[in-house]
Amino acid sequence: MPHMIIGVLKLILASLILGAAMNLLGLSAERILAGFGMSPADLWLLLQRCVVWALPNIGLGAAVILPLWLLTYLFLPPRSGYDE
Repeated sequence: MPHMIIGVLKLILASLILGAAMNLLGLSAERILAGFGMSPADLWLLLQRCVVWALPNIGLGAAVILPLWLLTYLFLPPRSGYDE
């Protein structure tokens, strides 16, 4: 668990340093999106469309994968190496 916390803190620090450097160069999220011909509202709509598309597909895949995983898990032989 402590390794995960340290990893998250490193990620936050790297993001802060990169964000400060980009700010010094005059870059912002709006300017980067404008370079792609998008606005923040356009990006939000695109993310919403992606979620609306992905959630039913994840559910459909899980309806097949989870029972297969459960059957495989139930019929696997017991692991050796457990000393009781």
